[in-house]
Amino acid sequence: MRLTPTEIDQIIKAVNPFIKTMRAELRLYGSRVSDALKGGDIDLLLLLENKENTDILLSKKHNILAAIKANIGDQKIDLKMAVQNTDDPFVQLILPKSIVLHHW
Repeated sequence: MRLTPTEIDQIIKAVNPFIKTMRAELRLYGSRVSDALKGGDIDLLLLLENKENTDILLSKKHNILAAIKANIGDQKIDLKMAVQNTDDPFVQLILPKSIVLHHW
């Protein structure tokens, strides 16, 4: 995985205030999962327990990204949000190769 423990910690600290008491899981997917690959943006998947919480956080997505960038520096970050156990084809495609960074 091509994120340092410090970067992971800072990403989690940035997301924490938005999660509050929600049940959620933060995952890393894409090229940063593999040590063999180079470059690439930070692809994050935030899985939430229900659609209501997903909608709440989707409305704050730009604030979440700004908080992450404030903590780790200005990097290209993609943040996808979805309900846990979704049948979204994209989520189903990336889930098996993703890495859990944190559970709330």
